[in-house]
Amino acid sequence: MKLKILMLTLLGVLLSVVAGFGTFQYSRALEAELAVARVSLRAFGETVLVPVPARDLTPGSVLTAADFQQVKMPGSYLPDNILQDLPDDEAGFIALAALRQGALVMRGDIATATGGTDYGFILSGDARAIAIKAQNLQDFIEKLKPGDPVDLLWTRNTGGGTTETRMIGSALRILSLPITSGDGPLADKLMLEGAAQDAMRVVEASASGQFSILPATRKLSLEEEQIVIGPGDLARLPLVLRDSPSDGPIAAAGRPRCQTAIVRGGARSQLEVPC
Repeated sequence: MKLKILMLTLLGVLLSVVAGFGTFQYSRALEAELAVARVSLRAFGETVLVPVPARDLTPGSVLTAADFQQVKMPGSYLPDNILQDLPDDEAGFIALAALRQGALVMRGDIATATGGTDYGFILSGDARAIAIKAQNLQDFIEKLKPGDPVDLLWTRNTGGGTTETRMIGSALRILSLPITSGDGPLADKLMLEGAAQDAMRVVEASASGQFSILPATRKLSLEEEQIVIGPGDLARLPLVLRDSPSDGPIAAAGRPRCQTAIVRGGARSQLEVPC
């Protein structure tokens, strides 16, 4: 009898030791997970309250703070063009684009309803109005409307019979289309909305060259973009040779040579390539 009691006692002690070791290991695992979670939270940084639509909103809607709800987001991961504070305007503000429930709102998607000079269109935030004459506007005029985003391209003559095209504005919002019937300096101009830097580029570029547009989509990124295309880039594209019934075979050899400008890392160089 005493032996059974002793064995049961030893068994109980053994189970207690095993249970204690298991609890210790489980606690250590929880501490490790907590340490990883703390590191992740520190990486996210401080959280901020960001307004998002409480319901779907249509362009042109007059809004108030009641149409939005606040959600917490890591401040360091928010793009600069995301709206973080609603305009302080008692008369409300206007939706310039369709806003989806719970989606982040860009600064250019809303504008104050009152105040400022009446130009006949509404500017968002501290944006600027840009007037340009796009050479290819008629290609898209039937599909474009105020509020649509377009990319702005600038083509200039770089000398030696060569040209260069740069994208100097990305996803600029259309404020108004040219007036088909009317006079004045703005009658044939396309009005775009862009940041101050976009406006300065257009002022500088308008001294030479010509503008073109391409329909675009909205984007969140504000990273600096510079796209440069010259004749040399086109000459490097694959060439398809085919026979011409009137002129005979078309051959790549013996073509005249043209100068093209290439801009890389801020350095400009001239290369001679087939025209």
